[in-house]
Amino acid sequence: MKRFECLAREERGQIIVWFALILVVLVGFVGLVIDGTYYFKQRQELQAIADGAALAGAMQLGYGSLTSYLNMFKLEFLPVMLTAEEAAADYCERYGIDDPEISTPLEGKGEVITVRVSREIDTFFIHILTSERKVLVTAEAHARLAAGY
Repeated sequence: MKRFECLAREERGQIIVWFALILVVLVGFVGLVIDGTYYFKQRQELQAIADGAALAGAMQLGYGSLTSYLNMFKLEFLPVMLTAEEAAADYCERYGIDDPEISTPLEGKGEVITVRVSREIDTFFIHILTSERKVLVTAEAHARLAAGY
């Protein structure tokens, strides 16, 4: 019995337990920093795409009725004019976004175009600690046609 009490009081081997616990926490923090940085970088890129698509669409908002009228005549010397939704979708397609959500509701202050884009990204480290291997990144932009512009 005295032998087991002696073994219970010894502190040898505790460093392995502490190292294992600290290693899990350290990997968690490193994963959070790396995956978080990657997430915010992807979000920044998507926001730039959404902003550009909203501006491209807003530039076409003023030509809504004119577009259908001119395209009806199929005039050879004029380029085919796009609707606001087509211009925004074309912009998104150029940057690899295949299915943007585009809406142009009418408001009291003028026409507004809203573009929402999203993309799934892979995680690097966090999936070691959680079951999530992919994260959805979303960005949204609004543009309005102002008088005189």
